[in-house]
Amino acid sequence: MSVRRTGAICAVALGVSYVIASLSYLLLPAEQKGGTLLHHPEKYLSSLAHDSTLLVLNHLTLGIGALLGVAVIIGVWDWTRSPNAGWMRWIGALGYLGFAVTAIDNFQIAALDPMRAAQFARGELMTRTVIEVTNPIISVDPQMWLSFGLTGIWILAVSLLAFRRKLMPGLHALLGVIAAASYLFIEIGSVMESQFLLLFAAGAGGLLIGPVWYVWLGVVLWRSEGAAPA
Repeated sequence: MSVRRTGAICAVALGVSYVIASLSYLLLPAEQKGGTLLHHPEKYLSSLAHDSTLLVLNHLTLGIGALLGVAVIIGVWDWTRSPNAGWMRWIGALGYLGFAVTAIDNFQIAALDPMRAAQFARGELMTRTVIEVTNPIISVDPQMWLSFGLTGIWILAVSLLAFRRKLMPGLHALLGVIAAASYLFIEIGSVMESQFLLLFAAGAGGLLIGPVWYVWLGVVLWRSEGAAPA
């Protein structure tokens, strides 16, 4: 299968993964939404020890989606490449980094947090204290500037470039701009410790705008294969 069509299939799958990840986040118990960024470690870990199913699903889905995103970037580069688009290579590299950090961070949290929660629930005071104190180092990107931040920059750049070169309809490009803005809300929500902004980004960006943008991108990539050689 060609690079573009591989990217097209992965883009559609990535869009679907966003819906699953967003729904699982919105359905999380209140004490688990935002993790220790918004809640005291004892409250978060106690809730997680009781039931970690949705949290693990959320982070695994985000991790798998990030791996799909790498294939999407490869397909998009083949679709938008031009002799004078050197800066797009740099933006693409930032996208790779963003998706890579997303995958590492989410797979790590999915594996470690349930185990730490179980140890916290049955541990002595010293064990609980150590787990609470070391909690901030579990995530490699606690405020998600690298994961959602760099990925958002890539979405914005691709939308603007593709629209400028008439590869993408105006509405599709506009959705990309809005999707990139919703990623920014995640960073702002993380810094401000705002549950509302995080829920808004998950609902509007992750459940609707982001998936539509990626699925539409997949359709565009698939159709472009017949219009021009990969």
